Amino acid sequence: MPFVIEQQDGKRRRIELDGRGLPYPSGVRWGGEQRLESTWLPGSPDAVVQLFGPKERDQSIEGRWATDRMGGDSPSCIVRVDGRQLPTALEAAQLLDLVRIEGMLLRVSYESEVRYGFLRSFEYGPMPEGRTLLRIDWQAQFEWASRNGQMAAPAIPSRLGTSLLSNRLAILAQQVESVDVEMRGQADALRSRLAEPVATLRKTAAAAANLAASWVQRASSAASTAQGTIGITNEVLVSHYAIAGAAQSVAYSQVASRQEFAPVPGRVGGVQSDAGLGSTVVVARDARRMLRLARDLAALGDSVAASTAAALHETEPQVAYAMRGEDLRDVAQRVLGSADAWRDVAAVNGLAGSEVSPGFGLLIPTARRQLLTET
Repeated sequence: MPFVIEQQDGKRRRIELDGRGLPYPSGVRWGGEQRLESTWLPGSPDAVVQLFGPKERDQSIEGRWATDRMGGDSPSCIVRVDGRQLPTALEAAQLLDLVRIEGMLLRVSYESEVRYGFLRSFEYGPMPEGRTLLRIDWQAQFEWASRNGQMAAPAIPSRLGTSLLSNRLAILAQQVESVDVEMRGQADALRSRLAEPVATLRKTAAAAANLAASWVQRASSAASTAQGTIGITNEVLVSHYAIAGAAQSVAYSQVASRQEFAPVPGRVGGVQSDAGLGSTVVVARDARRMLRLARDLAALGDSVAASTAAALHETEPQVAYAMRGEDLRDVAQRVLGSADAWRDVAAVNGLAGSEVSPGFGLLIPTARRQLLTET
């Protein structure tokens, strides 16, 4: 069975490698990996794992072509282009290098395995034992983009923070509840003021958990998950203000009450004594604990909102229009400052090749534009 390379645009060449023209078997390996991100939260023995889908591993192959085996009626080293056998190893190598330069989407197949991607690199040179290009050693590296030829636009990056928000918020909500329980009978005035904010925080934590579950299960899109995450961070900040405000208000009222109505303390052994001072200390302590947890809530909301907003911003494209005589390389050079970025533009717009019509509107991903600007 031949190793087949087919251009999906441009010249649409079909290149077949067979017999001694096949790559060495050791390099022909298929498979990939599952993209995932694990987060280990402090105090938790289990990781939170977020899946982002499979990715095909790039393939590096190499081989050897000899001109004396490529001619005649029955060549043993077969390198065909559109059904025509190439007569020399140099011509075969130059053809593959031209495929690299043209940068078209390729369909590569071998027996039942099929991948779509690009020829990232191709190198060739004379065999070690020879000094001419009649016999050539070559190496090629393919970068796969798909198994079915349909390349989706880039997804929102993994910095959404949805799972982090859910798990960290659950821990903070539990700590708030724990302090609330400890205040029973000792700081009831503070508890009553915190009842509504604590109940709201409990609902917000549940909403964050549901959103994280829908994101991991892919029940909702990345964009809607991002918007939902930002919405929940806003609710977290509202809870922060409510809890902090209640804690400060009760603490101040307790101090004012002690100053206005407390009797002049007596002195026992040179140390002031006040029978009611204990409850004031308890309220002040618990109010301080609540304030600290409120600050943690604010820090969590701010950080997750910032990272998620940045992730959204990186996928917001600008629009550029192809001018007469331009292809994607020209557009990428004009808008991004690098012709090599045309594949990113093609992927975002669902295009297989570099050819576009004049006036064609193209989406230019912000993240790619910023990266090239910074470099």
